[in-house]
Amino acid sequence: MGRCGRQTIAGIPAACGFTSQPDSLPKPADLVVEAAHADLLKQVALRIVERSDLLLFSITALADEAFRTALEQTAVKCGRKVFLPHGAMIGIDGLVDAGRRSIGHGDHNQESGSLGLHRTKHTVVYEGPTRQACAKFPRNVNVHAAIALAGLGFDRTVSRIVADPAVSTKQPPGRSRGTGYRFRIEVSSEAGGKVTGAYTPQALSEH
Repeated sequence: MGRCGRQTIAGIPAACGFTSQPDSLPKPADLVVEAAHADLLKQVALRIVERSDLLLFSITALADEAFRTALEQTAVKCGRKVFLPHGAMIGIDGLVDAGRRSIGHGDHNQESGSLGLHRTKHTVVYEGPTRQACAKFPRNVNVHAAIALAGLGFDRTVSRIVADPAVSTKQPPGRSRGTGYRFRIEVSSEAGGKVTGAYTPQALSEH
């Protein structure tokens, strides 16, 4: 538990309190919106869905199969809903329609600053199953996690992560193909040197 002393979020009074213990809140909320980190989400999510619906942004946490199963079971048991926003990716409905019969590929091109890496040239830092990408870069590949959940799953979806100091936007195209069709979804979202691209909060505010 603490106080917003060192950093004040614009528009929120500095005197606002905060807590990492959701069961210490005076009363349950109708909806809790998580925008923190996959590790923190895994610590508090089960206690949240015992009392409230949950909208989570740290979708990479769901690559942990034990956590995902526990979250689903707790939500069903307590009659709560868990919402997954599409975040920086559009066209998720197309991936859901294609489903597990298609071949999916996630390709995330991202500046090295927001990856926490220091590369002086275009470098592929990971290529392989999305489940391992989520473990390596939990703050950066939530789009990959969303694509995996909508389509082939974490083990059959392939992630390619590039660190490029010349790139100032997060560019997460998603590709899928099946019998007689093929499509590519691409969004370019200015990151401004931070982890979250500009489109992600805009996507949420429209709903």
